[in-house]
Amino acid sequence: MHRPDMRSLTLIANHKLHGSRESLTAYIHALDAACATLSDQLQIMLAVPHVFLSHAMSARAAASRLHITSQDVSQHAHGAYTGEISSAMLAGIGVTHTLVGHSETRSRLALDDGAVARTALQAQASGVTPIVCIGENLGDYDAGNTHSVLSKQVESLREVIAAQHPCLIAYEPRWAIGSGKTPLMQEIAGAHSVIRRAIHNICDGEKLARDSAIPLLYGGSVTPANVHEILALPEVGGALIGSASLEVSSMIAMASAASALLERK
Repeated sequence: MHRPDMRSLTLIANHKLHGSRESLTAYIHALDAACATLSDQLQIMLAVPHVFLSHAMSARAAASRLHITSQDVSQHAHGAYTGEISSAMLAGIGVTHTLVGHSETRSRLALDDGAVARTALQAQASGVTPIVCIGENLGDYDAGNTHSVLSKQVESLREVIAAQHPCLIAYEPRWAIGSGKTPLMQEIAGAHSVIRRAIHNICDGEKLARDSAIPLLYGGSVTPANVHEILALPEVGGALIGSASLEVSSMIAMASAASALLERK
């Protein structure tokens, strides 16, 4: 199964716990200007700390193509959950997308697949599109269990996938996050094929025709040096980029590579 004629790509810059109002403003202005020259089929998102969401949205140009995205969201709609932010709160300030179940969040909060699925469903209920992160840890990878782990994680998202609201799925091998290590290209391709097949099985069982419309992204030590090769793989519909996205020149280089790939199709 292949991505139909590569209609679009999505790049997400995840700034994690970095930045200031001043540095973020300069970053957005530079990225805004670059986006205006890139393919219309390329979607660019910027995930910033919650405290900067409103500022980041107001810092964009009036005709900006840049989507400001949340790094996380609560699985709860309301209640005594100090420090958490609900999907309705995100929607209330105009945020349309949020990361859900990023590997660092899973580890820090000890989230299981069920909690991640509930969080994604809560986001969908508020009209916020979840970008659900899945992936194996080093033990599973070394044991050769990557494909079975991914199939199980996709199955846990059955309700999310079957919902009428859109979602994205990002494959991020947990052992590759921040390590500088990247799976072999054939491993990335194989993982995405497994994920697509699992999505198809759910959609076929639910009599849905939207399985090919769910973008699959890759995340894990993506850099300007490897982004073209990764994005050219079948089923890879974009990239979730961490440390390599912190410098705006690096992010623009990766966006330009994605745009060039689209323009050649």
